[in-house]
Amino acid sequence: MQNDEVPWLGMAGKCSATNRLIPAKEHGAVQLNVAQVDEQGTYSGEFYTFALAGFIRQRGESDACDPEATLQLLPSEKNARKVAVRGVLRKEDELQDGFEPKRTITEGNAATLKRAALGCVCRKGLKPESPSQDDFCVFHTGLATLVGVFDGHGPFGHDVANFVQENLPREFLKSESFQQNDIERALKEAFSATQQKCLEKAELEEGSLDCSLSGTTATMAFVKKSVLYIANVGDSTAILAKKTSGKAYGWEQITRLHRLSDEDERQRVEDAGGQVKRLDGDLPQRLFLKDKLYPGLINSRSLGDTIGASCGVICEADVKRIEFRGKDQFMLLCSDGVWEFFEMQEAVDLVAPFGKAKAQEAAEALAKEAWKRWIQEEGNVVDDITVIVCWL
Repeated sequence: MQNDEVPWLGMAGKCSATNRLIPAKEHGAVQLNVAQVDEQGTYSGEFYTFALAGFIRQRGESDACDPEATLQLLPSEKNARKVAVRGVLRKEDELQDGFEPKRTITEGNAATLKRAALGCVCRKGLKPESPSQDDFCVFHTGLATLVGVFDGHGPFGHDVANFVQENLPREFLKSESFQQNDIERALKEAFSATQQKCLEKAELEEGSLDCSLSGTTATMAFVKKSVLYIANVGDSTAILAKKTSGKAYGWEQITRLHRLSDEDERQRVEDAGGQVKRLDGDLPQRLFLKDKLYPGLINSRSLGDTIGASCGVICEADVKRIEFRGKDQFMLLCSDGVWEFFEMQEAVDLVAPFGKAKAQEAAEALAKEAWKRWIQEEGNVVDDITVIVCWL
């Protein structure tokens, strides 16, 4: 998002505008959201909506897809440099080429990411029949950082991943538990609240979000001062890398892998009536309804996946609180498009030499190497690839 003078609207100060596609059944047009601000340029939390080809104007509350609205909820020092970057979904993205970058919207100056030692990359895999189903978000205010990775699956996994990416951060930041500084509880509640929003959108807005056989992983991390909180469902894994001696770095996995190979996870879905089996010619164990060949899920926890929920898949996040000390450490949060052919120590060894000043270059290098390894191993198939590097 960019801020520009718009004297033709007769509004005070500066305005912030975003473009998004409106479904054809609504207007078949591009919508322009123009934020209302006061004489000092302070955002009021409301905007005017203009359907550019439908000549429809309405006034409403700021929605979840506005990164500035989410950014304003993060703790911040006065006059701090702020930045937000998140993925956006467009119909034409289905035609993207392999390794093409995710479309994004940015609020604030992207140079702030460099100063904050943050790097983020989201690239489409080599899957001509499918749009990129990975999504991500990064919010930084100087005082706090919030990042997330979402890996969709199923025929409409890209829709679910994008919906969750838009809503999960806001559900977390606007919760009463967050205001009371109970961060772990706020994270757990946010995952449940976002799942409920998925269900409501699917039921109340028929056809707008089909999550019956589609869902997403979700891993979200919140950093403030010297404490890192991380919550996840699924297999978008995060690790914490620390300097051990000289130039060497070790690592610790800080998210739990929610797979059916986990005895506790498998027991839960089987107790709920699900069947876990490996199909002929397939590698992973998958979850099915009894005597059915669907939903065929690999992960035992996710957001969306309403049919999976009927046989034991849950949206309850595992949450961890980590106090960190020292300067030479970073978090690496990636979708499984990275981890499929990367040992974690290999990823740490690739990223660490770039240092804080080149976090973005490190993220790009890791994504590029992950792509290369997919081509070497699989030939004509590459999963979507998302990398977030966050120096602490």
